[in-house]
Amino acid sequence: MTLGWTIFACIGTFFLSYVVLAIGFVTAFGLQQYGKLLNYYVVSAWAWLPGSGILAIVLGIGNYRSGAGADGYWIFALPFATLAAYFAGLLLLDKKREHLLSPEVKGRVTRGGAPYQGACVVRALTHGETHYVDEALTDEQGRFQFAPKSVITRAWFKNHFRQEVYLKTDGEALALWYISADQALTHKSIDILLQQLQCELDNPELAYELVNFEQPEQHLTAISRSIFNQPELIKNTAPY
Repeated sequence: MTLGWTIFACIGTFFLSYVVLAIGFVTAFGLQQYGKLLNYYVVSAWAWLPGSGILAIVLGIGNYRSGAGADGYWIFALPFATLAAYFAGLLLLDKKREHLLSPEVKGRVTRGGAPYQGACVVRALTHGETHYVDEALTDEQGRFQFAPKSVITRAWFKNHFRQEVYLKTDGEALALWYISADQALTHKSIDILLQQLQCELDNPELAYELVNFEQPEQHLTAISRSIFNQPELIKNTAPY
């Protein structure tokens, strides 16, 4: 194994590692599927890092058998160099970011059409394994409100998001709104609907397939007993 072939192998391995790094940067930043893409970037290390290490070992054995000079053994720097490139990219991709767990929520609770006053409404939000809970009491008109909720955190495999709004009554919880996904729930249709939750407790729970303006190919389904007056935001409804 000549020094020329060693340099060629180094350049080839660095090229492949930086292609993976560049793809991670170009596809991850600014997209809603950031957490999932970061996971793909991490998992990719199980393929190309061992691959570069195996290449280095094979070339190193070739050097040894051919009695190459000491300069040829620079090939053993390959796995360390690719590891350095990988972790540098990981630190840059996995920097702390702000995640909007829930936009502002405004709603009204009624039973039989009459305002449901003094009821405890709970908003439960989930990001990965972390849970956030807020409570509000309905006023004389049955209205309640929650401020937007954001967190600043790293994305390390914490890519599951859930929004849940329910009413606490005597020993039971009546679901008013529920949706979950493996990506941030920052969608135009959700933002609009959560501004006008008309929660009629006598209504049955229905599954609403929402219009996904940002990613039309992906389903966006919420469970609710609300009355929605925005048919342009809803594709289909079905009993839950």
